[in-house]
Amino acid sequence: MKKSITWRITITFVVVIVFCLASVYIFNILFLEKLYIRNRKQVLVKAYHALDEGIMEAYANGYELKDLFKNSKIGVRPGQVTTQGKNKEFYESIESNLARFLREIQNIYNISIVLVDSNNNYYSLYQNNQRFDKRIMSYIFQNNEHDEGFQVLEETDKYKIATITNDETQVFPNVKRNINPVYKTADIECFGFLSDNATNFFMTTPITSLKEPIEVFNKILVEISIIIIIIGSIIIYITSYRLTIPIKKLAHISEKMSSLDFMSKYDEDREDEIGVLGKSMNKMSDKLEETIGELKSANIKLKEDIEQRNKLDEMRQDFIANVSHELKTPIALIQGYAEGLQCGMAEDKENRDYYVNVIMDEANKMNRMVRQLLDLSSIESEIGNFEIERINLKEVVLQVTKSQDIVLNQKNINKNNDIDENIYVWMDEFKLEEVIRNYLTNAINHIDENKCIVISTKETQNDRVRFMVYNSGEQLSDENLQNVWEKFYKTDKARTRMYGGTGLGLSIVKAIAEKINTSCGCYNVDNKEYLYSGIVFYFDLSTK
Repeated sequence: MKKSITWRITITFVVVIVFCLASVYIFNILFLEKLYIRNRKQVLVKAYHALDEGIMEAYANGYELKDLFKNSKIGVRPGQVTTQGKNKEFYESIESNLARFLREIQNIYNISIVLVDSNNNYYSLYQNNQRFDKRIMSYIFQNNEHDEGFQVLEETDKYKIATITNDETQVFPNVKRNINPVYKTADIECFGFLSDNATNFFMTTPITSLKEPIEVFNKILVEISIIIIIIGSIIIYITSYRLTIPIKKLAHISEKMSSLDFMSKYDEDREDEIGVLGKSMNKMSDKLEETIGELKSANIKLKEDIEQRNKLDEMRQDFIANVSHELKTPIALIQGYAEGLQCGMAEDKENRDYYVNVIMDEANKMNRMVRQLLDLSSIESEIGNFEIERINLKEVVLQVTKSQDIVLNQKNINKNNDIDENIYVWMDEFKLEEVIRNYLTNAINHIDENKCIVISTKETQNDRVRFMVYNSGEQLSDENLQNVWEKFYKTDKARTRMYGGTGLGLSIVKAIAEKINTSCGCYNVDNKEYLYSGIVFYFDLSTK
């Protein structure tokens, strides 16, 4: 990957390291030598103030330079100075401290100090050096400021600090003078007066030119930098690669989540920010999965509601069309026969009675259909309440069939009631009567020449009993067996019209079954199960 985090971190590290090392390289070239000279200058200033404080304290206690130093260029040793009539303890203290200080700055800081009194006697701790003597005399007589290589660094009313460059010849034994090399030396010197304005001082320390060491150091720095960059880049690359492994894993999980795949989880046990992010993604994945599941369920429910609404709308349209169609014929007949009576077409009593009977018959059919529609609407809209009670099934069957005995006898129908007297069911008695009446009416209207009806029961699972009504007759196709429960559905419209059927009886039975959460249905039977082939309608009832 061209833009991977691993390469970005590695490149950033290399750029930062190169910048830092380049800054050190440039700093060495531009400022290291200046800082070195400034440091040496500060050391000289510190030495001057310490020396001035020590000498002035000695003067305040009655001592002179000759008391503190032996009158020679080698210096004085403890015990060589006469202290008669003076503060011996102070002398030993000031001599010891001053000598120790001078030796310390000479040994540690490589500074040589010379003091010159008002009589031009000078005192020091270094061995006689002809170059120093010459420099001291030039400062005393102030004829040095125009020397070649002289450069003032700092100047006050007490002292002046400057650098001086000299050419010196390196003398080798047994080597001719004219071939001995000449090299440059450099010193940083501080000279002036102490606070008594009478004692001159001279301090010098050699400084080495840093140009060549800086060049060597920078060369080494470049080599070390290359090694550091290579090793550091490898370490950073490996570290960042290991760091980006869980990040890549989290990216893979996020891609899965974007595809609605929530099976992938972050399973590393880390306590850092990546671990917190992984746990948060797991929680988010679970929450998204749960939310999307709820959305899918809501979407399915919404889809079902829409389908149900569309179905209800279609049913409403079909219902209106069917009702209009069913009412159109009786209304037309009533209107036609009424107009016939009005026009005097039935002048004799027999014709008038016929016309009136037709009108009353059609009106009764319309009235029956309207009552069934209201009954069906009451059941489906949950307006009608069911009063569930424990009732004897056979008693209800006998009560309904008794009201149909006249029709059964007129049509010479053989009815067999095969129901046990001890079957009790939980049901609304009025609704049960309506189920039995619709089944029995349907059987009477569709019976064939064998004229056989059988009412029976049989036990089923889950404490239920199946109430069945069989009639001999023409068997139905599978499509008609499913459609007979629809409103206004008629398998033989001419025959239905002949006996005055509305096509709502079985729809009412189905609505009652759905209301009490039971099942109803029908199926064809042959002469192996019953005496003749025909159809069985059933309705399941609860016994407990």
